[in-house]
Amino acid sequence: MASRDFKSELQTANARVKTLGAQRDKLYGDARVEESNVARTIEQLVTLGIEKAATLSIQELIALRDESQSKVESGLDELKSQIAKADAVMVEYAAVTA
Repeated sequence: MASRDFKSELQTANARVKTLGAQRDKLYGDARVEESNVARTIEQLVTLGIEKAATLSIQELIALRDESQSKVESGLDELKSQIAKADAVMVEYAAVTA
């Protein structure tokens, strides 16, 4: 019969248990961070006036994101247009006062 080195096997198993425990703790920590991020995001959405933020589905959140992004892009385009008009007025004013 082959002799088994129980001490070596026990040390190997103990090291594996410690490794698994460390991985478990990391997963728990990551989950807590994600829960915190979700709670903060929901709080921000509620602050922005989206009362049912916690109950929105992924598809609804994506649609909300797309709608918000579209509004921001539209506002940015309008702002750029207003800046261009202001620049034109400044050039005209400079030409008149020169």
